[in-house]
Amino acid sequence: MDKFKEKIASIRSEAEESTARAEAAEAELTVAKAELSAKEQESISFNNRIRLLESQLEKAESGGSASQDT
Repeated sequence: MDKFKEKIASIRSEAEESTARAEAAEAELTVAKAELSAKEQESISFNNRIRLLESQLEKAESGGSASQDT
């Protein structure tokens, strides 16, 4: 009977350790997802800024070439 109780205690301990590891992994995953989301937003922001600057460059180049033609 004692061996049975020891085995139950051992299994319970393993289950608790596994649960703790799983919870830690889930927390790390949540942090990683948040970081990924922030990086994606930053990338979108940079791409929008690039498009804006390219548009401004095109306007400046076309305005500059028109004034050089006259």
